[in-house]
Amino acid sequence: MNKCPQKITLGEMRAAGVRGVLIYCADYKCSHWIRMNADQRPNDIRLSDLEDKFTCTKHPAKTHKGLARF
Repeated sequence: MNKCPQKITLGEMRAAGVRGVLIYCADYKCSHWIRMNADQRPNDIRLSDLEDKFTCTKHPAKTHKGLARF
């Protein structure tokens, strides 16, 4: 079960003119992050749905958090 609050859908994000997402490690001591183009993902996917699908390559036990890139 996802403990994160429900976030906007990628369709809502695109409607606001945002096309990319920043994915960063949930460990506040880690500065590892990536940029992701979300164009290939469906509109009904929420950012909170994607978070559990990423794993930090520096901290494999940690999950990532997603932010819309403005």
